[in-house]
Amino acid sequence: ALSAGASVLVVCAASQEVGPELISTLAKLLAVSLAANAVLLLLEVGLRPASEDARRATALLIKGALKEGFWAGAMGFGGLLPLALLLGSGFRAEADVAYILAAVSSLIGLWICEDLWIKAGQAVPLS
Repeated sequence: ALSAGASVLVVCAASQEVGPELISTLAKLLAVSLAANAVLLLLEVGLRPASEDARRATALLIKGALKEGFWAGAMGFGGLLPLALLLGSGFRAEADVAYILAAVSSLIGLWICEDLWIKAGQAVPLS
């Protein structure tokens, strides 16, 4: 939620031409939230699942048919790419384009991750 909110605020702030220090602060918040989101997501798929069904769904997501979408889409396009754009900008006030690209990439990656998470849970037969 923090990554999505920060992404939307970055895009809104850049399109409204607010003060550069506000956009830079929002970009820093987005970077911190992306790093935290990536760590939490890796912990969630790396820790021992509570049930056999959850283990099978997680395996499908990280090693199975959904792995390309998860690693390239959710983690790469939605996590590493925006984080690289933000860190590469040096959080300079005039880096609006990098901030907007990072924010949009983050939102797309979050959507991919949520979509795959639902698909993985529904793909495992429960009986």
